Amino acid sequence: MNKSMFINGIAFISRHISWILPTFIALVLLKPSGAEFKTISLVILFECIAIALSGLAVFAYTRLNFVHKEAYVCIAHIFLGVHITVGLIVVGVYIAQFGINL
Repeated sequence: MNKSMFINGIAFISRHISWILPTFIALVLLKPSGAEFKTISLVILFECIAIALSGLAVFAYTRLNFVHKEAYVCIAHIFLGVHITVGLIVVGVYIAQFGINL
Protein backbone atom coordinates (compact mmCIF):
# COMPACT_ATOMS: atom_id res chain seq x y z
CA MET A 1 0.00 0.00 0.00
CA ASN A 2 1.49 3.28 -1.03
CA LYS A 3 1.35 6.60 0.80
CA SER A 4 -1.14 8.15 -1.65
CA MET A 5 -3.76 5.47 -0.99
CA PHE A 6 -3.32 5.92 2.76
CA ILE A 7 -3.75 9.70 2.50
CA ASN A 8 -6.85 9.23 0.31
CA GLY A 9 -8.31 6.85 2.89
CA ILE A 10 -7.71 9.30 5.73
CA ALA A 11 -9.25 12.12 3.65
CA PHE A 12 -12.33 9.97 2.93
CA ILE A 13 -12.81 9.15 6.60
CA SER A 14 -12.37 12.77 7.70
CA ARG A 15 -14.96 13.94 5.14
CA HIS A 16 -17.54 11.30 6.00
CA ILE A 17 -17.05 10.79 9.75
CA SER A 18 -20.18 12.85 10.50
CA TRP A 19 -22.42 10.07 9.16
CA ILE A 20 -20.16 7.00 9.48
CA LEU A 21 -19.76 7.27 13.26
CA PRO A 22 -23.48 7.78 14.14
CA THR A 23 -24.42 4.95 11.75
CA PHE A 24 -21.92 2.61 13.37
CA ILE A 25 -23.09 3.55 16.88
CA ALA A 26 -26.75 3.07 15.91
CA LEU A 27 -26.00 -0.35 14.41
CA VAL A 28 -24.17 -1.44 17.53
CA LEU A 29 -26.91 -0.19 19.87
CA LEU A 30 -29.86 -1.51 17.84
CA LYS A 31 -28.42 -4.97 17.15
CA PRO A 32 -30.45 -5.20 13.93
CA SER A 33 -31.84 -8.48 12.62
CA GLY A 34 -32.85 -9.47 9.10
CA ALA A 35 -36.07 -7.44 9.15
CA GLU A 36 -34.24 -4.23 10.01
CA PHE A 37 -31.71 -4.76 7.23
CA LYS A 38 -34.55 -5.43 4.79
CA THR A 39 -36.26 -2.19 5.88
CA ILE A 40 -33.02 -0.19 5.55
CA SER A 41 -32.47 -1.68 2.09
CA LEU A 42 -36.01 -0.71 1.09
CA VAL A 43 -35.49 2.87 2.32
CA ILE A 44 -32.23 3.10 0.37
CA LEU A 45 -33.98 1.78 -2.74
CA PHE A 46 -36.77 4.35 -2.49
CA GLU A 47 -34.26 7.16 -1.92
CA CYS A 48 -32.30 6.09 -5.00
CA ILE A 49 -35.52 6.12 -7.01
CA ALA A 50 -36.39 9.58 -5.65
CA ILE A 51 -32.94 10.94 -6.50
CA ALA A 52 -33.19 9.51 -10.02
CA LEU A 53 -36.65 11.07 -10.43
CA SER A 54 -35.29 14.40 -9.19
CA GLY A 55 -32.51 14.28 -11.75
CA LEU A 56 -35.01 13.40 -14.46
CA ALA A 57 -37.29 16.27 -13.43
CA VAL A 58 -34.42 18.76 -13.46
CA PHE A 59 -33.37 17.54 -16.89
CA ALA A 60 -36.88 17.46 -18.36
CA TYR A 61 -38.43 20.61 -16.92
CA THR A 62 -35.59 23.12 -16.63
CA ARG A 63 -33.18 24.80 -18.94
CA LEU A 64 -31.24 26.53 -16.22
CA ASN A 65 -27.84 28.05 -16.32
CA PHE A 66 -26.41 26.53 -13.14
CA VAL A 67 -24.02 29.43 -12.61
CA HIS A 68 -26.77 31.73 -11.34
CA LYS A 69 -27.81 31.66 -7.71
CA GLU A 70 -31.52 31.35 -8.44
CA ALA A 71 -30.98 28.01 -10.23
CA TYR A 72 -30.10 26.30 -6.95
CA VAL A 73 -33.37 27.40 -5.35
CA CYS A 74 -35.35 25.93 -8.25
CA ILE A 75 -33.42 22.66 -8.12
CA ALA A 76 -33.89 22.48 -4.34
CA HIS A 77 -37.65 22.89 -4.73
CA ILE A 78 -37.77 20.16 -7.40
CA PHE A 79 -35.69 17.84 -5.19
CA LEU A 80 -37.87 18.52 -2.14
CA GLY A 81 -41.11 18.10 -4.09
CA VAL A 82 -40.05 14.78 -5.58
CA HIS A 83 -38.96 13.41 -2.19
CA ILE A 84 -42.20 14.49 -0.51
CA THR A 85 -44.20 12.89 -3.32
CA VAL A 86 -42.25 9.62 -3.17
CA GLY A 87 -42.60 9.57 0.63
CA LEU A 88 -46.36 10.05 0.43
CA ILE A 89 -46.64 7.30 -2.19
CA VAL A 90 -44.68 4.91 0.02
CA VAL A 91 -46.86 5.74 3.04
CA GLY A 92 -50.02 5.34 0.93
CA VAL A 93 -48.94 1.95 -0.37
CA TYR A 94 -47.98 0.86 3.14
CA ILE A 95 -51.35 1.90 4.55
CA ALA A 96 -53.19 0.22 1.64
CA GLN A 97 -51.34 -3.06 2.18
CA PHE A 98 -50.98 -3.21 5.95
CA GLY A 99 -53.36 -0.53 7.21
CA ILE A 100 -55.93 -0.68 9.91
CA ASN A 101 -59.38 -1.78 8.80
CA LEU A 102 -61.72 1.10 9.46
